[in-house]
Amino acid sequence: MVTSAYILIKTASGFEKKILASLKEFSSVEHADLVYGLYDIIVKVKMNNSEELDSFIFDVLRPMQGVVETMTCICAPER
Repeated sequence: MVTSAYILIKTASGFEKKILASLKEFSSVEHADLVYGLYDIIVKVKMNNSEELDSFIFDVLRPMQGVVETMTCICAPER
C-alpha cells in the first residue's frame, strides 16, 4: 500500500536552503517548501510502504547535517 506523509523539519540556522535542495533530489519527495513558523521546511513524500518511510526518515533525513527535529504526519488512506 502506498504511504503518503507530510514531514515538518526544523533546521539549524543557515541550513534551510541546503537541506531543501537536497530533499528535492529524491524521487519519493513530491513537494518541498520553506515555511514560516515552528518548522522551517515542509515535505510531502510518497513511499511504496511504511518500511520505506521509516528508512527515509531514520537513515536519510534525520542524519542530514543541520536537521534538528522532524514531525511526521502520515496521510489517511483515501476512501
